[in-house]
Amino acid sequence: MYESDFGFEVHVAKSRHVSEEDFPFPPENLWDRPVEEIMFWLHKEQVWLNGCTLVPIGLSRDGEDFDFATPQEAADFLKDLQNEGYLVPDTVIDVLEGDLC
Repeated sequence: MYESDFGFEVHVAKSRHVSEEDFPFPPENLWDRPVEEIMFWLHKEQVWLNGCTLVPIGLSRDGEDFDFATPQEAADFLKDLQNEGYLVPDTVIDVLEGDLC
């Protein structure tokens, strides 16, 4: 989800990464750490991604793109996606609705 010259763009994922290994979450404030540590964690993440299998999400809007004229229209659509079962962070909707600005 992002704002462009065309309005508010939403790209719905069509697949997800599945692994038997837990995702290697980096430490907090990673971007404030030395570049060597940042690169270590980025590499660790890439190794995890390379070992994953991509599987279809299996919901009705997988892989589709949408444009909205206003932030509220985009927020309403994202709520619909949540209700359908897509993982949409509440903070994205809050920002679009002006609750975190």
